[in-house]
Amino acid sequence: MTPTCTSHVVLVLPRLIYVVILILLFSLLNLWKWFPRETASAPSGAKSTFWSFNFHMCFMILAWTVFATEGVLAYATWERSSFICGQPTRHSRVKVIHASLNFICAVMTAMGLLAIFQNHAVKEIPPLYSAHSWLGIITASLTFIAAPAGT
Repeated sequence: MTPTCTSHVVLVLPRLIYVVILILLFSLLNLWKWFPRETASAPSGAKSTFWSFNFHMCFMILAWTVFATEGVLAYATWERSSFICGQPTRHSRVKVIHASLNFICAVMTAMGLLAIFQNHAVKEIPPLYSAHSWLGIITASLTFIAAPAGT
């Protein structure tokens, strides 16, 4: 039995709607974090680095919950479906989608790491002082090592 046009769209459309809504909601809910504020604890009256800490959370959540997940699931969904009825998505195109989503994840991870290192430098906190930071560096390193290998 040949899949119909609607069965192709049914596989992909809910996930795309989910991703778009998740990014929009996350952006709107975190809009206030993009503006630095003055705080009493900021060194020598400088602007607080509260915003850079929030950049870390924002980039890491988007990188790992949206782009990495969608990158991994690209093969499971995109090869079996298509937006163009009757034309299945080619494996080479799915590879490009997979690589693009994982590249975006890697870039956002790097930006999140830069934000937290900046935050720690301004607050004079050692950069790698907790298990969370070490696990994050290990995870990011393994991601950056695996990316050129295509695995």
